[in-house]
Amino acid sequence: MLSVSEIPQGQSYLTGLNPYDQYVLARQEEIVKNMCISLGIDRRALNGEPNSLDLIDKRLAKFTVDDEFIDSNFLGIYLYLGELLKKNNGGAWKLNYIKQDDLWELIVLDKAGNELAVGISLYEEFENYRVQAFKDPIRSTYNRLAAISTL
Repeated sequence: MLSVSEIPQGQSYLTGLNPYDQYVLARQEEIVKNMCISLGIDRRALNGEPNSLDLIDKRLAKFTVDDEFIDSNFLGIYLYLGELLKKNNGGAWKLNYIKQDDLWELIVLDKAGNELAVGISLYEEFENYRVQAFKDPIRSTYNRLAAISTL
């Protein structure tokens, strides 16, 4: 995993993290279920409420957050986090094709249609977590973005 500052200009941080391309939203539930299996979380416990992110954070502390972990779990966590933001604050998903990288970027829009930096914020949290583990990286990302989306 490259740090945000190491990503070549014009290249998306999502390069290599969305193998589903434009079909990612159609396979969202499957991707989230796979993330739950990987982390050892009962899918039913992720009930669409912000406090369910605490389960992900607790399980995250049991793993080494390395490239393999991120490759396996980033997209599922991103999709679940985005759904929570949409459900609790309004908004929608947007898919954006980036021709130069030949990838489909997944974006969360707030209720006013503004892009929320969910993916890059989560990516930065993982990057920071790898350097020094800290409490509740996923929940803190949600709280920060939820506050922005209600402005």
